[in-house]
Amino acid sequence: MNSRNGTLVDGTRLTAGEVVQLKSGQELVFGTPDQRWQVTEVGDPGLFAEASGGDECRAEGDLLALPDDENPIVTVYQDNAGFWVVEQEGLIERIGDRHEVEVEGRRWMINLPGTDDGTQELVASMATVDGLQLEFAVSSDEEHVELRARHGEREYDLKARAHHYLLLTLARQRIKDAEDSDEPASSHGWVYQDDLSKMLRLDDNAIYLAVYRARKQLKTAGVTGAAGIVERRAATRQLRIGVSALQVRRI
Repeated sequence: MNSRNGTLVDGTRLTAGEVVQLKSGQELVFGTPDQRWQVTEVGDPGLFAEASGGDECRAEGDLLALPDDENPIVTVYQDNAGFWVVEQEGLIERIGDRHEVEVEGRRWMINLPGTDDGTQELVASMATVDGLQLEFAVSSDEEHVELRARHGEREYDLKARAHHYLLLTLARQRIKDAEDSDEPASSHGWVYQDDLSKMLRLDDNAIYLAVYRARKQLKTAGVTGAAGIVERRAATRQLRIGVSALQVRRI
């Protein structure tokens, strides 16, 4: 901008209109020498939250848990329609950038990432939750649940995990509703969280943790929109498995 003091990158002043590709660790000065900035990350903008007191919590991709992964009281993700939502106490709410939530007495400001055409093209080429087929393999005593997911020619061996039993319970409800109900598919599989708690003998926090771990496992496996593996109805505390192609077999 041809200002008097100019812009410096690692002490080198830029000429007006000059473009410099930044690298992590570089020092930047914009006009005022006593205010120096350090480049800490040069990747695409990411989802993160800032707490009162200055702490930060960064997401893995598009899935954020607050206050942390082991205690996901609040989860932030994109829903199937592409809107950012916050999930708290079994309820969901659409949010915008810099939305604030309170978690265990602390205020967190959520910073949402932007997207560009390159990001959209990449997402379009990836496996998505709504195109998955899930196959559960369950032991006769119900203590062991294996899960495989398929998307076209891709196969994901999700092995045996404790959180798979929650998914299995939701899958059975969706299968039952599809077989016994004349209602549209959009009404199949919904379970109130209080009823699910009784079925699984888990409190709310244990359910939040199991849901988060199921989502995170799929996200880590490379499935986009992984949060959609468990859907919620706004303002009802109802949830269901977000896949309709389901199979359950005994092992």
